[in-house]
Amino acid sequence: MARIRRGMSRGRGVLYGGRYPEYFDCCADLRRDQVLVLAVVAVVLCFGLLGDRSAVGHFSSNSLTFGSSCQSHTIASKWKARTPELARSLEVQEVPTSKRPFFYFHLRKAGGSTLRNLIGKAANENGLSHWIPCFERPCMPFSIPPGEQRHEIYASHLEYTVAMKMLKEVEFSKVATQNFQRISLPRYGTNTTIELDRFVGDPPHSCMTRLRPTVDRVASCWNFIAVQNMPKKNNPPAHEIDVHDWPQALRSVDCSNEIVRMFGSVTDVNYLKTAHACDATAQQDMEKIMERMSHCVITHNDRCEESKEIVDTFLPWMKDNFACDAKTNQGKVKKKALTAAAVKAIESVNDYDELLFQFGEALFEQQLKQARAIRSGGR
Repeated sequence: MARIRRGMSRGRGVLYGGRYPEYFDCCADLRRDQVLVLAVVAVVLCFGLLGDRSAVGHFSSNSLTFGSSCQSHTIASKWKARTPELARSLEVQEVPTSKRPFFYFHLRKAGGSTLRNLIGKAANENGLSHWIPCFERPCMPFSIPPGEQRHEIYASHLEYTVAMKMLKEVEFSKVATQNFQRISLPRYGTNTTIELDRFVGDPPHSCMTRLRPTVDRVASCWNFIAVQNMPKKNNPPAHEIDVHDWPQALRSVDCSNEIVRMFGSVTDVNYLKTAHACDATAQQDMEKIMERMSHCVITHNDRCEESKEIVDTFLPWMKDNFACDAKTNQGKVKKKALTAAAVKAIESVNDYDELLFQFGEALFEQQLKQARAIRSGGR
């Protein structure tokens, strides 16, 4: 029992700034036989020996694979198979206008601060008005643009649903009429109907995002938020966190399921910290998330030169400003490799985002293929 207690408390006095002392002392007063009983129950529940394994992810060395009964994975497979078609349908985006603005949807810790600065320079060179926090304006990266003016370019942590709502409200009467549909609704208690114009789809816009492998992004986010930005808390860097502590650690910071936060319809912080690919919300929202991602230019944090090929083709107004040697907000915490067990622990909390990342990476490959075909004269 003493050994168990030492294992639960080793190095935990300062972990997460002492926010969860009850977590690390949870087993201090349990007798050996109670611990064994709880351990057996935990194993039974985790591995589905009581019946249903549909909500439990099974990890392989290269990617996530899941139980076939979860609809989210069927949806993800379907959309991943559609990526060649989706890439072919992506149009070359000319210079943005106030009626068709450009959005850079910035995922946290995916190289976005650098990209925001490059977008800002391209905006200035093209004479475009822009809303880019930390570029020629106060650095409040999660702020919302003021509603009284529409810009040609937005580049920030602004969520997709918020951005679209803003476009619908700002100068609403000037939104392209093709996004309206005439419908007839029955009047309550009568045999008559009322004719209404219903807004259909999202307002015209172009967009881009940058992806980063899920585990790498989450670890970088932890190091930046919990370590670099909280030096007095004495939180350990990602590579020193015990595998069993990762789920609790990720509940103390906003680093999990970032693609869901950016493109999803449900973006509540508490949900994002506990969201899983097979929960009811995910199964309802995943298709919409992938549809939103599919009409954005996809870039990749680890493949800058190939990302530049895509940007040069589909966003030609940025061509002269997209540079791979630029670097902003470089992390100060030294990056070290995580154990295989730690990788799986992070993936288990981010299985929803990992599915979306795999779709986005497949879309990136197809957009790259399409960009090269366009440059060679084909389509």
